Amino acid sequence: MALINTNVKINTPDIHSVVFYQKSNRISGEETQKSYPVLILSGQYLDSIYKRVSNFWKWQKINDDGSLGEIENGYGNFLKAEGYEVKHEVLF
Repeated sequence: MALINTNVKINTPDIHSVVFYQKSNRISGEETQKSYPVLILSGQYLDSIYKRVSNFWKWQKINDDGSLGEIENGYGNFLKAEGYEVKHEVLF
């Protein structure tokens, strides 16, 4: 199973889903780096209390070998991913 970037913009990714994060310049909106896969940990597009756009998210980078990397956060600019499966493990 291969992870595929569909290049389809997604504003409201599900928590614990995999998407591609595309970093962009906040002023110009231009893409500044190649997109990379991340696991969404938390966040929201719309603030549930004030009904305003929040679009602030916390995610964990997915390394080339499928392991999880550093935790990052910021304003969402996500692209839909296909061809993945998320498994949860508890290790003792």
